[in-house]
Amino acid sequence: SVAAACIDDTLEAVSNMRIKHLIIAIPDLSGPELVALAQSLQPHVRYLWTVPDLRGIPMVGGEVEYFFDEQILAFRTRNNLASRSNIIAKRLFDLVVGTLLLILVAPLLLILALLIKLDSPGPVIYAGTRIGRLGREFKCYKFRTMFVDNDKILEEFLNNNPKIKTEWELYAKIRGEDPRVTRVGRLLRKYSLDELPQFINVLKGEMSLVGARPYLPQEKEKMGECADTILLANPGITGLWQVSGRNELDFSQRVQIEVWYVRNWSLWLDISILFKTIPVALKGSGAY
Repeated sequence: SVAAACIDDTLEAVSNMRIKHLIIAIPDLSGPELVALAQSLQPHVRYLWTVPDLRGIPMVGGEVEYFFDEQILAFRTRNNLASRSNIIAKRLFDLVVGTLLLILVAPLLLILALLIKLDSPGPVIYAGTRIGRLGREFKCYKFRTMFVDNDKILEEFLNNNPKIKTEWELYAKIRGEDPRVTRVGRLLRKYSLDELPQFINVLKGEMSLVGARPYLPQEKEKMGECADTILLANPGITGLWQVSGRNELDFSQRVQIEVWYVRNWSLWLDISILFKTIPVALKGSGAY
């Protein structure tokens, strides 16, 4: 059998090479074969890791539990923000802290609005459609950082730059000088000041101070099965994705980080992310 052959070959290798740490990762083995292999090899090594075939099960934030004298192993996953009490606690935190922060930044909002108006023609606020909690769409407010004809500018730019077009498809960002962005817009984006109007979305209950990135409706399909987990909570002005690499992360990496956030949410995690956001925003790294 496969297990018997593995035992003979592995025991010889363990003995000849004096191996003390061993990992068993053979997805094709049945449960009984895996147990037999582990029990045969355990006496000959100091540490033994067994990797079961759990493909398809959400592993992020999972925990292992034991029952009945360790004869049964269970892998437990959770979604903390599926809990109504946690959702209420997060909402109260957003209302209190969001109101205080909005009062503090109000003078800055007025100054930035004046600069935008003087820099280029067009509205001060851009309201784009985004996906909110449970898939509900809403208008996400941001300071306008682009020229009003930005769609035409983008199309021409990507057609003339195939390499940047590939990068756009991977990151949904132009990682460099974006021709659509105004002079004031570059400053706003670098320090994430364009997102300050989203405090209004927070007070309206459409967003949270901390959460997943506000995704575009057309990005939902690209999120795959992770969308159901991520959309259990409101998107955030900042989030774990922003303090973990910002736009240096590709789409799939960002999605995995946000799934972990939803499953492992706590009030202290939100507070920690808020404090970590300040130096990240001031540094301006990874922003485009």
